Formats: sequence, structure tokens, C-alpha cells
Amino acid sequence: MPCEKAVSETVSVIVVLSLVVILSLVVAAIFFGDLHLQQKTALVTTDVANKTLDKINVFTVFHRAGDNLYLGSSAGGMYELGIYIDNRTNSTRARPVSGLNTVKPGDTLYVFYNKSRNAYCVTTDAETVAKQAQSITDCPLRVRLVDESAHIIITMYNWSCVPAPLTGPPPVVTGRSNGTIYRGWLAYELISGSNFLAGATSTLNRTSNKIPATSCVVRSSTQMFCTYNLLEAKASPATYNISVTNPDGKTGTSGSSRATTLSSPAPTYSGSANTSGYQGRTVVLTNLRGNYFQPTTKFTFVQGSTQIPVTGVTVRNRASMTGSVVIPVTAPTGYYSLIMNNTDIGNTTRANAFFVYSSAPTVTGRSNSTIYRGWTAIERITGSNFVTGATAALNRTSNQIASTSCNVTSSTVMICTFDLAGAAASPPTYNISVTNPDGRTGTYSSSGTTVASPPPTYSSRTPTSGVKGNTVTITVTGNYFQPGTTVRFWRGSSSYLSGLSATSRTSMTGTWDIPAGAQTGAYNMTITNPDGLMLIRNNTFTVYAAAAPTITGISPGTGPRGSAVGITVTGSDFNAFTRVRLYNSTTGGSVYIAPSGAITPTQITTTFTVSTSVVKGPMNVRVYNSSSTGQYTQLNGAYTLT
Repeated sequence: MPCEKAVSETVSVIVVLSLVVILSLVVAAIFFGDLHLQQKTALVTTDVANKTLDKINVFTVFHRAGDNLYLGSSAGGMYELGIYIDNRTNSTRARPVSGLNTVKPGDTLYVFYNKSRNAYCVTTDAETVAKQAQSITDCPLRVRLVDESAHIIITMYNWSCVPAPLTGPPPVVTGRSNGTIYRGWLAYELISGSNFLAGATSTLNRTSNKIPATSCVVRSSTQMFCTYNLLEAKASPATYNISVTNPDGKTGTSGSSRATTLSSPAPTYSGSANTSGYQGRTVVLTNLRGNYFQPTTKFTFVQGSTQIPVTGVTVRNRASMTGSVVIPVTAPTGYYSLIMNNTDIGNTTRANAFFVYSSAPTVTGRSNSTIYRGWTAIERITGSNFVTGATAALNRTSNQIASTSCNVTSSTVMICTFDLAGAAASPPTYNISVTNPDGRTGTYSSSGTTVASPPPTYSSRTPTSGVKGNTVTITVTGNYFQPGTTVRFWRGSSSYLSGLSATSRTSMTGTWDIPAGAQTGAYNMTITNPDGLMLIRNNTFTVYAAAAPTITGISPGTGPRGSAVGITVTGSDFNAFTRVRLYNSTTGGSVYIAPSGAITPTQITTTFTVSTSVVKGPMNVRVYNSSSTGQYTQLNGAYTLT
């Protein structure tokens, strides 16, 4: 070619030598059996596609370029093409039409389904497709082009197809599972018959209404299961025939002997887990039972002109519902009828289905018939309908004492505390009332509670004496003391108010600062309550000039009668007025001894003579401060007369 450059001689020589060497190696390999020649696969370039000819699905293979292909055995045993159709259950090799074998580049193959042969066929003639092809019934499909000589897949392709609709004789309906179905609910029918095809549907039919099934499952050609939604069905009871329609449009209908009655009876009542409640409270109806309820049934409790609707209604099925009854505080007590109203013409009234109790508390008892003015009273109140947060009060015409605290332990018991400091002075009778948080009140009036305020009484006091100029701590016991009760000690015209105060109804304690100039001797005591009631107790306390002395020893411990004897007495709290006395408690004989020596707070030294008329024997030793009627201490049998 004039436009191409010649190859140099050196390069030509090299190429020729190389070809000779390669050819020698090939001949040697063939001669000695070391080289195995394998058949190569066909060289095929195809365009694969789905086609629709006269509404029939076909598959086309356009052999665009490459080797010749043979749909049967080739003369040289090369490039035998197999066309395989795979469906969900098996794999089938397409059959070429009679006379078709060789496929050349530029040829188009049509793959189609022939129902009479129940086989897939291959042709290059579109008219043959139009005459012999039918729609495929088993989809989806996959096409494989296989080199049968080399057992190699040349290409694969998914064949999108539309299955032919099923067809057959009209369905026949011979039976159904339910003779009666109910308005407002789903109905389930097991339909029996024949010629049912997959995809068949059903309808409940009457002259003026049709109810199509919401779903149907064809179990076999003689049995199918369908569901119907009867919520919007006609209200009045009616008879419906059942029809079945196959996918090919053919329909069969049950006769009147196999018809189904759509019933819509009035609801009935058989009982409830909750049949009563209290005013102002909410009662949950956990299970109201009956029959023929509908999802939209309304429930109302009625007494005269009072209506209490049931709210939050959930109709669980035709025979059971739940809901809530919110009872007004003002609802009349007593029995209520239940009206059950279906949204169609059906309704029923059940008398005495619910009872409303008064939520007002009732008071039937209290723990104390008498409580005392000035103190806190704790009452255990019994009754009914007590609610958490309830309070109590003591009531009389001119006075009310509200509880300071209440603890509702149950609907029948509550513990309340009352502060009686402000109770009336004269003993009054109070009624006990209980008020719930909703304002409803109940009063116990069969036997009132007396708030008593009696005059104080006296039992004892400790100590019984004190020394003037000193402070003494005193405890007085008795009864009916009140906060603010006062204690006054007095002697003649001298009167002193103590610092005692009541710690309880039966006890007072405190101090009395006895003035240094107070008279010595016995004092009377006056106890006065804040209401003016008082008690006077004479000679309840003694004031001494000094504290009582103590004796720790006497020496010597014996001495004769009729002669002077010297003794020393040791102890404490001795003063200039201290006197010593020897006293025989059996005979009554005694000797007063005036100190003749020095007296110190801890020692008395003196000399005395005992008359011979005093009976000899053991003597008690008494030491007095101030005078013979002052405070003294005694050491029994401390001295013996010989």
C-alpha cells in the first residue's frame, strides 16, 4: 500500500527465525503428546430482549456477530447452542421448530410458550409466533444461552413475563360455616364448593346492598376462607347470599338455602365485675358482660332525670366491654338502670344494674367520751367513707374546735388530735364531725363528747420542806391540772407564788425561791386552774430557818446516871442554836442537853448529868437546829445509860 512504510531486512529475518522455532516446538509437542488442544467456545455477540407480539410475551435473541450457531448437532461438532428456560420449579430446553437448525449472524430467534405442547419453542419466523404462542403461566423466568459443545454458559437473562390468567368453569358455592353473622364486627366464613381458582374473591349480596370480602384465601378448588367487615352493614336484620368470583370473572352464588343472615339484635346484659360506687369517685368497669355489643355501643346509667354516661368505652368483643363511670358528687344515691344503645335501632335497659352510695362520711364512734380542757386530746374515730385528707372537728352551738391533725388509716378509721386549750370553761358537750376533701360532712351525734374542766386534785408533793433563803425544786402530783395552773404557798398573811407549771394533767414541777425573810413553820398550798377552779391543801410544806443537821458520831457512847458526863457529837450543819437530846423511844424518857462548850458547824462539845430516874439502857440521840420544834436528825441507839 503506498501510504505504508516497508519493513527493514533485519527485522524480517528475525521474524522468520522466530516462526520456525515456534513451529518446531508445536510439532514436537504434538508428536510426544505434551500439548492438549481444547475446543474454544463460540464467538457470539447477541442482543437479548423481552418482546410483546399480539399481547403475548416472547423472548428474542438477535445474533449480531460471530460464529454460526446450531440449535441441534452441527456437522463439525462445533458451537451447538442450547436455550434453557428456568422457572421456579424446573428447567426446560427450548425446542426449535421443524427445519430450524443453523443460526447465522443477523438472524433473530423468537422464544415462546406453546400451551398444547406444554413446551417452549424457538423460531425465526414472527408469523409462527403469532399462530402458536400463548401467554406463560409460570413466572418469573430466566433464560440461559449455553454452548453445549464446550458446556459453557454464553449469557443469562431474566425474562420478565406476565402469567396468563387462570380460567376454568364457573365456581359453585354449596356451603358456608356461619348461618348468622353480626353487625359491627368482622365475620369469618369458610366457603365450600368447587372450581375455586387462586385469587378468587367473595361478596355478601342482597338486593340493595353488597358487602365485599376484605380478604380471601383459596385453600383448594373446593374450599376458601373469607373475611367481611360488617361495621357499616345495614342496620335491620337481612339475608345475604354468598357469591364467589374467580379471576377470569366467572361467578357462582349460593342459593337461598345456603344464605347467611346478617343479624343486629339489641344488646343484652349478664353481669359486671363492678356494680357500685361512691359519689364523687370514678369506678372502672373492668368487665361488663352481655351479648350483641357493637364497637360503637353506648352505655349509660340512669336514675330518673340523672344520667351518668360510661366513658372511655372499649368493646373488646360482642360479649364484653370496659369503661369508666365518673360519678358526680351530686348524683342521687340508690340504684341506677343501665341503658345499652347500639348505633342502629337496637337498645336495652337493665334495671338495678348499678348502685351509688353517698360519699359523705358517717361517724359511728369515738374512743373518748370525756376529754379535758387545756390539753391535747387524741380521738380514734370510726365510721365509713373516710377519704385521705379528711379532717374532724368538735362542734357545739357556740364553739368549734378543729382537729390539728388527722391520719386516715382506712375508709372506716381515722386518728385525730384536738388542742383543747381554747375549749369553753364550763364542761360542755361536743359532737364530732368528719369532713372529706370534697366538702361532704358526717356528724356523730348519738352520744356527745364532754370536754371536762374539773377542779384540780392533790395526791403528793416532793419534798415536804425547805429552808428559807434557798431555792427548792418541787413536784406536785394530782389530777385535772391545766397549762397555766398556778401554785401558791401561804402562811397567815405571808403568801408566795411558786414557779411550778403543769407538765401533764396529773403532774406539776418547778422551783420555789423561799425568801430569806419568810416565816418558818408549816405552809398551806393553793392550786388554781386558769378557769378559776382551785384546791386548798393545809400544812403541805414546812419552811425551816436552817437545814437539818446530820450526825456522824458520838463519843463516848456510854455514861452513868446521876453524875456529870462529857460528850462530843460530830456531824454537819450545826449552828449556835443547835440542841442535843437523849431520847428513849420505849420508855419515853428524855434529856435535853444545852451545849456548854464551843459549837462549830461539825462538832458540839458539852457536859450533862442524867437523872437517876431515867431508865438506863440504849438512848436515841437527836440534834435540833434552832429549837426543839426545828429540824432535827436522829441516830438511834447511839448512847447507852449505865
